[in-house]
Amino acid sequence: MSPTGMKEGFLANILQDNEQQGEKREQQTENIPLRIEEWKLNGMIKKQVALNKTACFFH
Repeated sequence: MSPTGMKEGFLANILQDNEQQGEKREQQTENIPLRIEEWKLNGMIKKQVALNKTACFFH
């Protein structure tokens, strides 16, 4: 496996862990504004990861 492939696998694991943690938090809290902020943050993180992958592809 190439270093890039390993890095992407590592990122995928982190994202998966974050999503699982997020689901647990959502079950624990019914604080809607906080959850909306979390969703926005998760969206921004995923966009950044996608941008990073694109940047790696073009280098």
